[in-house]
Amino acid sequence: MAIKSTKLSTMGVIGLSMAVTIIALIILVVAGRSFYIRIGHNSRVLSAKQTAEKQLETNLSNLPQLAQAYQALGTKQSLAEQALPDTDDFPATVATIEAIAGASNVGLVSVSPQTVTATSTSTTTPTTGGSSSGAIISTPPAQVSAMSSLAAQPTTYSINIKGPYSGVLTFLSDLQLSARPIKITDIQLSGTNSSLTGTIGAQTYFFLPQVLVDKSEVVK
Repeated sequence: MAIKSTKLSTMGVIGLSMAVTIIALIILVVAGRSFYIRIGHNSRVLSAKQTAEKQLETNLSNLPQLAQAYQALGTKQSLAEQALPDTDDFPATVATIEAIAGASNVGLVSVSPQTVTATSTSTTTPTTGGSSSGAIISTPPAQVSAMSSLAAQPTTYSINIKGPYSGVLTFLSDLQLSARPIKITDIQLSGTNSSLTGTIGAQTYFFLPQVLVDKSEVVK
């Protein structure tokens, strides 16, 4: 009986040792996998940081060249600012359209923006003077559209005019040659050669003011 008890005790010790060994191996595997994952994550974080630093260095090195290029524009700086302002600048757009209408011998009846932007206000204001005496400038209720601040923001207008056929052709041609880019998207005309009335769909653009903001990026 003593021999049998000793054998059972020895087998128990061996089983316990094997269990401890297996548990230790499992712990090592889990720890090793966690360590491997952490090393990979740290490597990706370091790579992302290096990429961001290189991009920042490139941007900083390009600043003097950009500043020189802008200064080299000279008197054209104001033209560039007029072409792509940082707001929709609706009054300036109307003034441009009004001046073109006057030079084309065309009456400007009204200008109504069709795209709601962050700078729009809910007003209707009559304008006087020039060829568009009594023209109505309509702005829609304020409502901000969701759009990317880095892209050129489109603003569309409905322009109502009246005048002779030759004047309307000149107006359409000069409208597309203005300092601020204006693209004609739709034309509807009715009447005779000497007296036409028309509704013109037009589109222009502006850039939202850019603000440099530090931001963090999650690296998985």
